[in-house]
Amino acid sequence: MIEENNKSTKIFIFVYLFLSILAAILAFSLVFFHTGNNKNAQAKQPTLIVEKEIQIGVILPMSGSLSNWGRTIKDGIDLALEKTQKPFKIHLQDSGCDPQKAKLAAKQLLEQEHVKIIIGPACVTEVAAIADIVNQQHAIMFSTGLLDNSVFGLTSNIINLSTEISTEVDFILKHLTLNEKSHIAVVSSANYFGKEYTRSIKELAPKYGIDVVLVDETPIDAIDFSSEIKDIRGKKIDALFIQQSEVGTIEFLKQLKKSPYHFDIYTSSGIENQSMLEGYQDLLEGVLFTAPYNVNEGSEEKIALEKSYNRLTDAKRVPSATTFAVYDGILLLDSALKKCSEMDVPCIKQEFVNLGKHAGMSGEMLFHPDGSNTRPFGIKQIHNGFFEWKVQDITNQNITP
Repeated sequence: MIEENNKSTKIFIFVYLFLSILAAILAFSLVFFHTGNNKNAQAKQPTLIVEKEIQIGVILPMSGSLSNWGRTIKDGIDLALEKTQKPFKIHLQDSGCDPQKAKLAAKQLLEQEHVKIIIGPACVTEVAAIADIVNQQHAIMFSTGLLDNSVFGLTSNIINLSTEISTEVDFILKHLTLNEKSHIAVVSSANYFGKEYTRSIKELAPKYGIDVVLVDETPIDAIDFSSEIKDIRGKKIDALFIQQSEVGTIEFLKQLKKSPYHFDIYTSSGIENQSMLEGYQDLLEGVLFTAPYNVNEGSEEKIALEKSYNRLTDAKRVPSATTFAVYDGILLLDSALKKCSEMDVPCIKQEFVNLGKHAGMSGEMLFHPDGSNTRPFGIKQIHNGFFEWKVQDITNQNITP
C-alpha cells in the first residue's frame, strides 16, 4: 500500500513539473512574440517630424493716431499666414509710430526673444531709429511704410515692402508735366514726412521743368493756415501740393475753400482713408493724390482675397494698399525660407532681389540690392465720396523730362 502511494506521489510530482515547465515555455514564447511584434510595429511607424516655427517680430502702430493703419497691416500678415507653408510664430510689439518705443520693441525682439526677422516698422522715423540694432544683431527688417532714400545708407539689412517717397514724388511731377502744370506751391508739415516730400519735390522738379514758386513749412500741430493761404493766393500757380496730418489737411481745406481758387490740389497716398471721407466728403471733393497702381486689381484672385479680408475683420475695416503689400511680403518670405535658414539674412535678402519684376496681390514690385522697392503709381481723385482712378499707370505715358 505504501509502495502504491509513493508511486502515485512520484507520478503527481512528475506531471506537476512537466506542466510547470510547459507553462513557462508558453509564457516565454508569448512574451517574446509580443515584444517582437511591438518592435516591428514601432519600426514600421513613420517618424513624425514637427518643423520648427519661424520666429517673426512685428513692430506696428497698434495705438495712437495711426492705429487703424497698423491694424490693416496686421490683417495682411494674418491673411498671409493662412497660406504659408512654413510655420510662423508672430511676436507683436506696439510702437505707436514712436521712434523710442520702436527702439525698445526692437531690443526686446532681437535681444530677448532672439528673432532675426522683423516685419515693420511702419513709420520712417522708426526705421531709422532701429537701424543700428538691426545691424548689430545681424537681423533683417521688412519695412511697411514709405521711406526716404537716406534710410538705405543706415543699414543694408532691409527690404522695403512699400516704396520710397522720392518714387511717389517722381510720379506726381510726371503727371503735372503731362497736364501742363508748371508752377507749384508746397505747404508741408515740419514732420519727417513733410520735410522729405518737400525735399524730393524741390530736387526732382527741375527734371520736369516745373517751377516750385512757394514752399511754406508749418508746425506739426498747425490748425491756423491763414498766413500760408495768403501766400498762396499771392502767387500764380496751377497746382498746390499739401502734406499735413489728417487734422491739418481738413483744417487747411476748410480755410482755403472759404474763397474761390483756380488751381488743382494734390496730396500723397495717405489720404486714401475711408474714415476721413465719412466726415469730410464735401471738403475733400476734387482732391487728387498719388496711389500705388495694382495690375491685379479686379482679378478673381484679388477679389477672393478681399472677401477673405472682410471675413477676417467682420467687414469692420477697409484694407489699405499696405495690407496687400505686407501680404505679398510674407508669402515671398515663406518662399525664400525654402532655400534659406531664418538666420541667413544675406540669403533671404538676395532671394527678394533675385525676383526681378514681380506681380503680387499688391501689384508690381521690383526690389533693388540696397533694399529699396520700385512700384508704379497712378493718380486718384476724390469724387462723390469715392476714391476714383484718374490715371491708372503713369509709367506707360511717354514723357521726355
